[in-house]
Amino acid sequence: MIEEYRKHPNILPELDPIFQVLDFEEGAIKLKPLFMAKDQPRAFWTGCVIGRSIKGKFDQEGIRLSCPTRFIVRSGAKSTSAPVRSSRSKT
Repeated sequence: MIEEYRKHPNILPELDPIFQVLDFEEGAIKLKPLFMAKDQPRAFWTGCVIGRSIKGKFDQEGIRLSCPTRFIVRSGAKSTSAPVRSSRSKT
């Protein structure tokens, strides 16, 4: 991923691109790229372009980016076709 940032022409060479770990989540590690560009709008646009480029590289390598799915199973609950209302609803 760093190579994608290094080779982009809008990235200034004064600061080598690095990734900061923001959070560890269920099945994911959130990263934030840190790089230097000429100005803020160009930095935002460059980050979007490189993000798409990295996604394309992942697709080429067969690396899937999946979304976690959760199923909530309520045991002992009666099945009903009527919508369940919370105790906060006024009607």
